[in-house]
Amino acid sequence: MNILKTLADSAAQLGKTTLPIPELAGQWQGALHTYEKTLPFQLTFLPTGDIHAKLGDQLTSLVNDARFANNCLTGKIAGSIETGDAARLPHEPSHHICLDLKLRGTKLNGAVMAIVGNMLSHWAELEKV
Repeated sequence: MNILKTLADSAAQLGKTTLPIPELAGQWQGALHTYEKTLPFQLTFLPTGDIHAKLGDQLTSLVNDARFANNCLTGKIAGSIETGDAARLPHEPSHHICLDLKLRGTKLNGAVMAIVGNMLSHWAELEKV
């Protein structure tokens, strides 16, 4: 049996889905809640499979390494959470942000984590517009 076919079948059984995902297509708006403030948060799922993220008034960022499996969206964006602990390294005004969001009915919510030497987790919730 071909090893590549076996690996492909195993990945399919784990529920790994390639983008675009019909139930996510379009624009989602909501907020990222931190202990200091709430930031507007937007995800746009394009027909090409690309996902754009906008956090607060920062530039729009491409979601990298995006995966959707078992109703969970994971990926990474560049940006800043804009909290005192995330900004403690003045030479690094932005950082990697990891998404771990779950589709629950009509909402996409879960953890958004800033990587700044350690991980700082915050809650985000978005709804399809």
